[in-house]
Amino acid sequence: MAINLGGFLGSLPPHEAEWILVDARRRRFQRSDIVFHEGDAGDTIHVVTSGRFGVQTGTADGDRVMLQIVATGEVFGELSVFGTDRRRTATVVTLEAGETHSINAEAVRELCSRAPEAASYFLGLLAERSIGHTTRLLEIVFVPAEIRVVRRMVELASAFPDGITLTQEQVGEMACTSRATVNKVVAGGVGARRARNLAGHGRDRRHRAAAGARIPRVGTAEGPGLSKEPGGLA
Repeated sequence: MAINLGGFLGSLPPHEAEWILVDARRRRFQRSDIVFHEGDAGDTIHVVTSGRFGVQTGTADGDRVMLQIVATGEVFGELSVFGTDRRRTATVVTLEAGETHSINAEAVRELCSRAPEAASYFLGLLAERSIGHTTRLLEIVFVPAEIRVVRRMVELASAFPDGITLTQEQVGEMACTSRATVNKVVAGGVGARRARNLAGHGRDRRHRAAAGARIPRVGTAEGPGLSKEPGGLA
């Protein structure tokens, strides 16, 4: 299979992209496979060549948050490569069948030491993800759960143009709320109307986008099939 040279690999000079892939290990995953667990030793990064992967963390009580979705061309596992603690800071689960190329941490650090494009890519990636996590934290504190669900669904509709294939539980993890709240919004009940009304008073682009979003109803052809079980979000 041809490797997509967008994202991380596309940011490198062609000879460096070829060099970093020489010893990369091709790995294939089915939906719901665990790539690695939080706390595992981290000695590789993964470059996604197909599919989507969810980055999750959680509490000892079993509550989980999905921090982000990583798609083709992007990477995950970078914190354990560059951080002082070389252990995984999150669990990564396969959201749909996909493939990665795993690259040894030492090779990545060596690449960054000689190729400024690689170092610049990872600095930008770490800054972008840090800003994203800070924004999500502020949302949890100040934004009602229904609006958070609408925002995540607007983002997911763009990321999944052929239909959102996440479960309601997974969307709840992204919005830091319960599956029941997601189901209320998806079903177009009071929660969805309240979310639209409140979102209409928002001052940023995501708020305004959420205000105009159509929320797909369960079991209809209005939108993506949001399922309670793996395979769709209804």
